[in-house]
Amino acid sequence: MTNPRILVAGLILLVSAALTGCQEAADDAGEQPGPSSDSTVGVPDEGGTVDPTYEVVAEAEGFAVPECVLPAGDGTVFISNIDAGEDQYWDDDGAGYLSRADAATLEVTEERWADGLNAPKGMCILDDHLWVSDNTRIVAISLEDPTQRQVLEPEDAEQINDLAAHEGIVYASDTAAALIHRVEDGELLDPIAAPDTVNGITFGDSQMWAVSWEQHDIYRMDPTGASEPEPLGVAEHFTNLDAIEELADGRLLVSDFFGNQVCTVDPADLAVETVAEIESPADLGLDEESGIIYVPQFLVDRVVALPLP
Repeated sequence: MTNPRILVAGLILLVSAALTGCQEAADDAGEQPGPSSDSTVGVPDEGGTVDPTYEVVAEAEGFAVPECVLPAGDGTVFISNIDAGEDQYWDDDGAGYLSRADAATLEVTEERWADGLNAPKGMCILDDHLWVSDNTRIVAISLEDPTQRQVLEPEDAEQINDLAAHEGIVYASDTAAALIHRVEDGELLDPIAAPDTVNGITFGDSQMWAVSWEQHDIYRMDPTGASEPEPLGVAEHFTNLDAIEELADGRLLVSDFFGNQVCTVDPADLAVETVAEIESPADLGLDEESGIIYVPQFLVDRVVALPLP
């Protein structure tokens, strides 16, 4: 692929230069994701060793390239598994699947709650359906019967990445196309413009937000598309932004994939604070009622639950 946006899109296409053999844990026969208690999570230091840096609420390993964790609101979480090797994270191979796990312990209750997907990444819930991005498709899966699905294929879609739902509309970032696709009542609406290499998207109390993988910045977004994305101007703090959520106090929570950190950003004074140093954090899950951040560690096939800052 020669399009420079595609070369840097989403989480993915730099992975082969950053790490090899990241699928070994997932490829071990019979290995299942499971919880561990009283765990610590660390990041490699300059010598390549792991230095534990903080306590975690829960931890589970053995996933297959976990990209997103979504609290379901019923004591469980969904985890999207791309289940592909290096340079294949956008392939239409039908190998991807969604797992369901206990929200408190991360013990997997249904390893393949929904399978037959290509490379599932971002997720959201709307109208009794779990919506998931799947390369050039948006798939709505019935929460009651995951075999019942609606598949939408936006025109000219390239790499659909993160999803968010707001006021009856599903929004889907397209990293390579620099667009946000929209779905209302099961029908596609016109897309809106987004920053180059747009990745994570979310809604706060009164504002839509987005982050850019290559531009490294956070953007205020107009969900109607009438106004251009407005950068906050915090790019100097980050390497490759992946996910974004808004906390109840107005701070933004972001994951910096190759920066190996989860941070808060105050949009008022632009103060940036590192919450956790953690390898390859992807699409975060936020449960403020339980006080938990769920972090899928894309390159090491692990999910951890951390306390809210």
